[in-house]
Amino acid sequence: MNRKEIIIGMIDIGEDTPIRKAFRQKYIDCLKREHVTICMIPQFEKIQPKPVVSIYMEYYANKCNGILLPGGGDIDPKHWGDKMYSWSGQISPVRDQMELVLAKKVIGKRKPLLGICRGVQVMNVADGGSLYQDIEMETGIEESIHSNTKDKDKSAHTIVINKESKLYSIVKKETIGVNSMHHQSIKKLGCHYTATAKSYDGIIEAIERNNYPFALGVQWHPEHMAHKYKEQQQIFTKFVEACTKHI
Repeated sequence: MNRKEIIIGMIDIGEDTPIRKAFRQKYIDCLKREHVTICMIPQFEKIQPKPVVSIYMEYYANKCNGILLPGGGDIDPKHWGDKMYSWSGQISPVRDQMELVLAKKVIGKRKPLLGICRGVQVMNVADGGSLYQDIEMETGIEESIHSNTKDKDKSAHTIVINKESKLYSIVKKETIGVNSMHHQSIKKLGCHYTATAKSYDGIIEAIERNNYPFALGVQWHPEHMAHKYKEQQQIFTKFVEACTKHI
């Protein structure tokens, strides 16, 4: 089967600032190693009526063989019934509106879904889960362990992976080092997800959808480590392999 026929959709992460260009390119590099066609989904300029969002996201959910939900800013806590606190970060209302709908559309079609950092949080919230708005303020766990933005291609801490999980079948290891660039994290799991990896301090680092072909979310940024660590690129490889069933 010709992998060039596989279309992977990803909502664009925003305006072309130097850092966003660099981050966007990391995702593109990892996907291009798998010889796929990348469909960048343009962001709305502002919040749109729900029917417009639904039609727009339905189009891309149908067009693409799989969807990657990338990293980015915080999710507005209103989406899990909470209020914003003084330690809440910058939210992305347009991305919230688009990605939460897109995640539900993709799941409804049982197509592959890969969430990275913010993306795993979107998957969880779309399924009724909640987040810590700030790890240190709400759990007492030292944030510097999980918010290390200096060395993006190096391990910041170790995670422990459930040996019965899809993630374990991908990386073939029970523990791996991961980078870490987040201050939000999963609090209550969405009702259809299982936590399949955690850090030693108990933060959920990966989730998988129960009884589903491929819906994996990881809290770290494998796209920054994939050029150095084979198991990190394998996450993209297995995601794309799952997408071949939806050509």
